[in-house]
Amino acid sequence: MGVSEKHQQKYQTSRNHKTAEQLIELGRKEGILKISEGKIEYISIGKVYKFTDPEEIVRASYYTELIIKYRYPKKRIELEVTVPRREPKDKADIVVYEDNQKRKPYIVVECKKDGISQSEVKQAIEQAFGNANSLGAKFAILVAGNLRIAFDVAEFPSMEREENVIADIPIRYGKVTKFKYKKGDIDWDLKEVTRDELLHKFQQSHDTLWEGGKRNPAEAFDEMSKLMFCKIHDERFLTSKGDYYAFQIGTHETVSDVVKRVKKIYNDAQGVDPDVFIDSIKAEDPVIYTVIELLQGISLSKTDLDAKGIAFEHFLGAVFRGEMGQYFTPRTIVEFMVNFVEPSVHDLLIDPACGSGGFLIYALDKVKRDLEIGLESQDARDRWKDFALRQVYGIEINSQLARVSMMNMIIHEDGHTNIENNDALDDPAKFNPKRDIQETKYTLLLTNPPFGAIVKERERSLTSFLLRLISSPAIKGGIMPAIRFM
Repeated sequence: MGVSEKHQQKYQTSRNHKTAEQLIELGRKEGILKISEGKIEYISIGKVYKFTDPEEIVRASYYTELIIKYRYPKKRIELEVTVPRREPKDKADIVVYEDNQKRKPYIVVECKKDGISQSEVKQAIEQAFGNANSLGAKFAILVAGNLRIAFDVAEFPSMEREENVIADIPIRYGKVTKFKYKKGDIDWDLKEVTRDELLHKFQQSHDTLWEGGKRNPAEAFDEMSKLMFCKIHDERFLTSKGDYYAFQIGTHETVSDVVKRVKKIYNDAQGVDPDVFIDSIKAEDPVIYTVIELLQGISLSKTDLDAKGIAFEHFLGAVFRGEMGQYFTPRTIVEFMVNFVEPSVHDLLIDPACGSGGFLIYALDKVKRDLEIGLESQDARDRWKDFALRQVYGIEINSQLARVSMMNMIIHEDGHTNIENNDALDDPAKFNPKRDIQETKYTLLLTNPPFGAIVKERERSLTSFLLRLISSPAIKGGIMPAIRFM
């Protein structure tokens, strides 16, 4: 077995869901990299660089991937290659050659840190193209953390930036594949990401949809939620094991091709679950395409629940500032209340003023942790999912926040169908009958009611609600927002 085959076997055994740091550690163990005293050495070419630059971390991890995952020979890869006919003098971060003498450039790689802005992405793409054209390379790829955008340079006009997009660079001088990400494939399935990586993706997607103020932040979040809904629907239900995901950009596909396919996912999902999003996707095609580009390689389903929850919570806090911020109960208070009432898998729980769904999410998390203590992993997961789908309910009067809550629940693996967009003080007979929300059926109520709201007396007398609360044995010394009905 050759050296590259040994590398590949180890890579497959450990799967490809790796952070940059894990890839660098793999490169170190395999004798590809050497790290010492804040410096990194690329052993086969004898070049040493400072290891404090975020872009160097990206380069080192992708260099390892080129050798182990893409199976390119170490002796045909060079770093910091001077590019002729470019002023000011530029250097290509990584160049893969077709020959051992390194005379025939094949792939040019432009490396940037994760989380760069869209204007920086466009600038980096132009830099990659300029380097590839000057060197005469066949392919170019931008690697910015988890963001990968690859191009067929040789077969298209020098200014083409749409039809020459490819799913990925070839594996060891092979053919370019139509699509990259395949469900269940040990090498090409979607990547699990950390909390910080996910937060970067959320922010980049939102900034893209915000369009520099063209939409207000809440409207941009609505559009982002629709696209995230498409992606999760594709990951969980639409794509079967062994098939390519629909939510991705294929080789030589136009913006229109990609957006049309993703909008079909949305329309199909609307038919199955019409209460989540009533409106169509309103963002323009190039904007949608960019968000797909940002999200296509990561898994929103596989990424750890805690990481998703914290990232989503931080993101919401950043987006819904000002007036909308009143709906978000501080995390410490939510945690205290949930721990105080101790929701269990036997409870039927409701939040009649659920806002973004914070109490529901933390209750779900508490029950999940408790189940994992007493049951086998799969049994605990099955019972928890049943609890999320059938025993957790929310009511929210603000339609936008109801959608936020639904999205929060979807991110946390469902329960979103039990969010009622309505006034909790209305007659439950007016609610969606499929949720079967009734006044006396719940064992636990967790909420942060809008104490400052002015509610006009309507057909139903508010005094009946006050009398019912005051007579509840769960209340001692006043009305509490956490009630366990006895």
